[in-house]
Order: sequence, then C-alpha cells, then structure tokens
Amino acid sequence: MSKRNAPWLFVTATLVSGACAATAAAQAPAQPAPPPGPAVPATTASGGEAALPPAPPPPTATQPPPQQPPPSYPPPQYPPGYPPGYYPGYYPGYPPGYGYPAYGQPAYGPPPPYAYGYPMPPPYVPPPPQERGVHLHDGFYMRLAIGGGAIHTTIHPEGSGDDAKLSGGGLALDFGFGGAVADGFIIGGRMQIAEASDPDVEIAGDKGGTNGSLDMGGLQFFADIYPWPRGGFHVLAGFGPGFLSYDPTPGNSTYREENDASSASGYSATVGVGWEGWVSSQWGIGGMLNLNWGRFSDTVDIRTYDAAGNSTTLYDSKSTLTAFAPNITFTATFN
Repeated sequence: MSKRNAPWLFVTATLVSGACAATAAAQAPAQPAPPPGPAVPATTASGGEAALPPAPPPPTATQPPPQQPPPSYPPPQYPPGYPPGYYPGYYPGYPPGYGYPAYGQPAYGPPPPYAYGYPMPPPYVPPPPQERGVHLHDGFYMRLAIGGGAIHTTIHPEGSGDDAKLSGGGLALDFGFGGAVADGFIIGGRMQIAEASDPDVEIAGDKGGTNGSLDMGGLQFFADIYPWPRGGFHVLAGFGPGFLSYDPTPGNSTYREENDASSASGYSATVGVGWEGWVSSQWGIGGMLNLNWGRFSDTVDIRTYDAAGNSTTLYDSKSTLTAFAPNITFTATFN
C-alpha cells in the first residue's frame, strides 16, 4: 500500500465502523423506564440545591374518530314500463307508490273531476195524514156471523111431574146493525139464532132420541166495545126478548100434524168475546165466542114419531124453561 492511498483507507474504515455501530444500537431492545420515585434534589458543586426542571406540559386530548356517514340506499331500479314511485314490490312490505322506507311519500293521483249534471234531490214531502175512519171502529156498523154450537134446555113443569131435558147441536147465526157513539164503542140491535137437530131427551132418568128440532133465538139491544179503536179485540153484551121452540116432526116426514110444535117466549142475554183483522179500509174478519142464555115459559109438547107417522107423547106440560147455548162463529164486520 502506498502512502498516497493511506488517508482514503482510513476514512473508509471509519465510515464502515460507524455504520455498524449505528446498526447494532438500532437493533438493541429498549430499556424500560425506571418507576417514578421521590424526586432527589440535585446538588450543585457548592452544596446547594439546584432548581427543579419545569413540569412537562399536560397531554393533549385525543380527538374522537370522525363519524362515518350513514349508509345510503342504492337508487331504485325500476323495470321497464313503471314510472318512478309506482313500481309494486320493489320494497317488500310497503304498498305500491312508496319510495324508500320511512322516507317516501304515497304517490296520489289527481282527484276525479266533479260530475256535473246530477239533479238535485227532491224536497222532503211528509206523508199525507191517514184518512179519517180507515182502520178505525167508528161510524156505521154491520156484522154477519155464521158458525156452530149447542143448546141445553131444562124444562121445569109448573105442576107435578119430573123435569125434562133437551140437548143437541147444530147451526148458529148472528146478524147485527148499529153505529159508533165514540171511537170503538158500538151500540145497535142484533138477531141471534141457534138450532139443534134431533135433540136428545131425558125424562126421570130415562134417555132417548128425537127426530125433530130445537131452536133458540132473540132480538137484542147490544153494545160491542173495542178497547183499542184501531185494534181487533172486542167484547159484546146484549139483552132482549127471546123465544124457544121445539118441533118434534122430522123435516122430511109427510106425516105432519097441525100445531105439533111448541114455542115458549121470554128473554135472552148474550156475552161474547172475539178478535178481527182488517182486510180492507172498512172490513174486518175474525172469530167470536158467544154464550147465550134464556128463560122462557109456556106449554111444551115433547113427542116422537115412528116410521109410520105415529106419534108418542113424552112430555106435555106448562113449564118454565131455561136454556144455555154456547156457539163459535166466523164474523165479517163493516165498520
């Protein structure tokens, strides 16, 4: 080696050794800092306490990480042919016309045009008042009735002798006229007839049949009352002269004797109850139960006829007769 190159070699070796030392220092582990302890005041060469170094500045507050922006919804992709806001089914659970959940608004179309040309509703017209007398028991009164019933007659002889009884069933008729003195209160006159065909006879405990007819009737003054003047329920009461007749001759017999029928006069009374329904403005139809009672006095000739026309007298005495005749009739009333 020449002396000319000696300085350069020295400089090169110095640089290489410095680089190796720096690399070793960088790879050595860092020593932990000693725990804090009581501060030992530094002494100066003169033996006095030296001034403490100034306290380090407080650490600065760390700033929070920046807030992330809220996730954005991807823009809706509408299929061809659907305008925005009307695509059904893009957002499940929301009706058609809504956009993003909690952000969209329903897409309302324009209101329908007002329909002109409709006529105004007609003014309210109250119903006409009900005609007076329609479905009301007032004014003229007429009743027709037909039905069936029975007659039970007891004959008490005025002298000596046993009682006799006649009883049978048959036709019942009723016919009356009148007028209303007030709504639902009718007064007038009526005729009632009850008939029993082939009544049975009983004398002193002996019973037998007859082939004649027994009739009871009367002409009565009556009152027929409808508690509800527009309703159908009514009650009737009547009283007047009456009659009771007995004809022992069969109606189809050619053997008829003169004056063989017996007739007694007296008085009769009736009580009845019924109901009718309106079938027109003035007519009502219904049914009625009548209980007729009478008391009569005269001679009664009770006899029977055989096939040859021969008669047998069973009872012939001046007597007092009482009769009871219940019947049920079908009624038609104009009122």
